[in-house]
Amino acid sequence: LRHDIETTMSASASHPGMVKWNRAFSSALNILIIILTFLIARSVTKSNVAGFAAALITAVSPDMIENSAIVGVDTLMALMCILTIFTALRLHRKFSPTLLAVCGLIAGLAVSSKYNAAPVAVLPIIVCLMRGEFRLKSLLIAILAPAIGFLAGSPYILTSLPLFMEQLSYEVW
Repeated sequence: LRHDIETTMSASASHPGMVKWNRAFSSALNILIIILTFLIARSVTKSNVAGFAAALITAVSPDMIENSAIVGVDTLMALMCILTIFTALRLHRKFSPTLLAVCGLIAGLAVSSKYNAAPVAVLPIIVCLMRGEFRLKSLLIAILAPAIGFLAGSPYILTSLPLFMEQLSYEVW
């Protein structure tokens, strides 16, 4: 009996244990997305009902259901983006250079997981601007932390710059 896992790259794995672990990992990422959605909605609205409603809408959304068994980058990117948003909201409430760096690193990892997540990398800068944090140290952290997170998640870029530029131009296109 052959077990296949669908991936965004149209590849398959025939080992049943690998299939189970990959599907479990993908499911765990989806559960984290739902939990973070609840926490963000509750934080913004101060209402558990709104948090549960947002989590429920997320859990039953067609994309969430469709991608739940797929091992690919979309779910990871979505998780990293929503984690960046969650961190940015906390940063906006209580600013600290450490939390700013964490927010930036997570944003960089989101972009590393899928290049079209690039807009999330400006979130640390937006929080600085909204809070009036115009100190050089804060602005440098807000700019450099996403770049460091991106390079930490995609260190091969430093050795394969032409391939990176080709893939980046494709995403821009």
